[in-house]
This record gives sequence, C-alpha cells and structure tokens, in this order.
Amino acid sequence: MTHSTPIPAPEPGPQEQARARERLDWARAALGDGAATLERASMDAGFRSYWRSHGTGASRIVMDSPPGLEDVRPWLRIRDLLEAGGVRVPRVLAGDASQGFLLLEDLGTRTLLQVLDADNADALFDGAIGQLLKLQAIAPPPSLPAYDEAMLERELRLFDQWFLGRHLGLDADCEAMEVLDGAYRLLVDAALAQPRVLVHRDF
Repeated sequence: MTHSTPIPAPEPGPQEQARARERLDWARAALGDGAATLERASMDAGFRSYWRSHGTGASRIVMDSPPGLEDVRPWLRIRDLLEAGGVRVPRVLAGDASQGFLLLEDLGTRTLLQVLDADNADALFDGAIGQLLKLQAIAPPPSLPAYDEAMLERELRLFDQWFLGRHLGLDADCEAMEVLDGAYRLLVDAALAQPRVLVHRDF
C-alpha cells in the first residue's frame, strides 16, 4: 500500500451552512432552550450525523438525517423493533421525520473499552453479550433485506473506501488488494455457513 494525504474535510458550503442553521433552530425549539449549542458527537459512514446539545438542561443527542439522502423512518422502525425485544436503545424525545431531525436520549460518551478493567471485565462482557443474545432472538421482519453474499461483500468493501482511503489516506496496490480479497472471501464464507439472525452492523 502507498500512503497518500488524507482528504481534508471541506469547508461547509452554502447548503451545509443552511442545514446547520436548520438543525440548531430545530434543536433549540425541541429542547425549549433558545441558547443551546450543538457539538458533533459522531457520524455514520453515510450522510447521517449526531450532535450533542449543551444548554440549561441535560445533554441530548440530535440526529440529523437529511431528507433525500438518509430517510430517518427506517431507523425509527429498527429502534422500535430492538426496544420491543428488550435491547437497550436511546429514547426518542422529539422528532420531525419530514425534516430528518430526532432528539434522542444521550447515553453518554464512555465506551466499554474506556471503563474495562480486570475487576469489572466479566460483568461488563456478560452485559454486552446479554444484549447481543436479545438482539439475535428477535425475528427479522420480512421488510429487512437478507444479509446475503452480495451485502456482506458490499459491507466489507466499506473498509477499503472509508477506513483505508478516507481516514488513513492509503491507496491499496494490486498485491494488497489480493490479500484483502482473500480475507474477505474467508469472512463471507464463514458468515454464510452460520445460522441467520438479526444483525446490527455496529455490534
């Protein structure tokens, strides 16, 4: 692989600036706090982004899912499906699907890895695995696409596009791609040989 300069984040253009104003105005109205501010909390490998509020009340998360780019309604359906199955998901406190904005419970900034130590490892992993078992016990609705060979391969290729290319600025040569292709083939074959259950791509 060769290293190239990572693509810097472009300066926000007029559309991005207008969307930022809409997001802040909506958040302030939903929070009932005209002085609230937003800072980026995280971003999906797509067009959806998440923002943490700061103001007079408890912090909340604003999901921005731009209409025409990321329909928020499928996300809401899956959230409800997981909640019905006993999986811990953030509460939806307010929302406007037509604008693509949701106000969510803030589950905090700490990850499992950040708090994991020798004393709590068993308990924390038991909890995480328990959530995973609840997830896998949920019957996938017919509306969800099957996690078939083509979809598995598309998901694996995100590693090339987003991690290697966008985040690390690496250009994979032919030899490196052959190694990756072989690894992907092993992963796809192993996945297809297992029983099919509901999948959360971030878990």
